[in-house]
Amino acid sequence: MTLVQCTTLFTYYLLSYLVTHFDQIYSTAFYGAVFELIATFISGVILQKLGSRKSLLLFYSCAALGGVLLLSYGLDNLESFGFLSFIYFADLALLALTSS
Repeated sequence: MTLVQCTTLFTYYLLSYLVTHFDQIYSTAFYGAVFELIATFISGVILQKLGSRKSLLLFYSCAALGGVLLLSYGLDNLESFGFLSFIYFADLALLALTSS
């Protein structure tokens, strides 16, 4: 479990580092902060409703789906809105994991 948690934190910090290299740094930092607040509230609600086992499975599945979408679609379309939305989708799931 420690390896899984370390991998999650590394991926979270790696995505945060990647977001800082976009052209519009202030808007991406703002959206990142908004997603962090949303993820904190969502993770608390889902954790309370589903329990820890099911909520962690849900969040890890969402993070894996976001990673697959980034690798399959996003790397070919770096300037599109889809790339940014896939990054924030994966980041939302990772933030929910780190705050739960």
